[in-house]
Amino acid sequence: MKSYSDDLQQDLAGFQSPSVLARRLGFFATALFVVFAVLVVAAMLPPRLLDPTWQLRFVSSLLGQAAIPLVGLGLLFLASYVDPGNGAIERLARRCARLSILAALGFFLLIPVQVAGVWGKVSQAIAGQNRDIAATTARSETFRRLISNAPSPQALQQALIAQRVPPLTAAQLAQPMPVLRAQLLERLATVEKRIEGQPRGLQLHHWLALLQGMAGSVLVALAYGLAFAAGAQAKDKEISLLDQWLLRWDERRARLLEAVEERRLVSDAQQPEKPAYIETLTLPLGPDGRLVPAVQAIEEVASIKDLEAIRRRLHLSPLSAADRLKPLEQLKREMVGALADV
Repeated sequence: MKSYSDDLQQDLAGFQSPSVLARRLGFFATALFVVFAVLVVAAMLPPRLLDPTWQLRFVSSLLGQAAIPLVGLGLLFLASYVDPGNGAIERLARRCARLSILAALGFFLLIPVQVAGVWGKVSQAIAGQNRDIAATTARSETFRRLISNAPSPQALQQALIAQRVPPLTAAQLAQPMPVLRAQLLERLATVEKRIEGQPRGLQLHHWLALLQGMAGSVLVALAYGLAFAAGAQAKDKEISLLDQWLLRWDERRARLLEAVEERRLVSDAQQPEKPAYIETLTLPLGPDGRLVPAVQAIEEVASIKDLEAIRRRLHLSPLSAADRLKPLEQLKREMVGALADV
């Protein structure tokens, strides 16, 4: 059984030989896979699967490092092509091609994870904003009750110190309690009005920034998923996973086009054919008795009187009193339709 040293000694004669190049490419690919695995594990720790912040950080790390294993996969395929007789490289390339199926599906699954993470962050931001507003409102009500119930400035001073807020100034303590109460309540009402005027929820520019970032991440994940699918190949398949998808798409598109064409043919077959005699029906008109197509003769008449003359020649019933009130063009269309129904 040949050892690695035997193979190496055999290839030392040619520094640029295919065997040496394939072996080095295999080392490069393995190193890239190890680097990617270390970075992914570092991004996962500590795992908090239900935390939107952790989800977005993990997705961002995967998308930022996804080119590393993709380059490694390409190097393996290149090594296998350069030295097709190297069994170790061939087996490693096939094993990585099978693992690429999971990688492709994983990058496609990152799309809903990204959406869920962004929505979770938005929900957390809105919930935090609502909690802050509720806490501020409750604190404002507490101050209003203290100010309204305090019998003197000194008593209010003690209550404010207990609430850990800045105490009253010496000038405020010297004021009568009714005057001080009115000033403090007015200032408190101004603060409450400012809080109520603050916008609730995320603003339009926040939504646009979130959608822009999410759209970029989704497109990158889709691109990496397709790239790994191009290199993924099952053990019992002769083509890549992406080629299988493209073939299925072509088959479905062909069936769809066939169904559309079949429906069109059925629709055309169900359309009633226009009687051919309408096109060949002629009338002797003019002083020379020239034969004119009936449809052309009807379209060229300029008065109801001429139209009645054509109706008599075609053995059609005369116009009624109600018909004479209709526009001439409408009577022409109805007469052509009557000929088609004959």
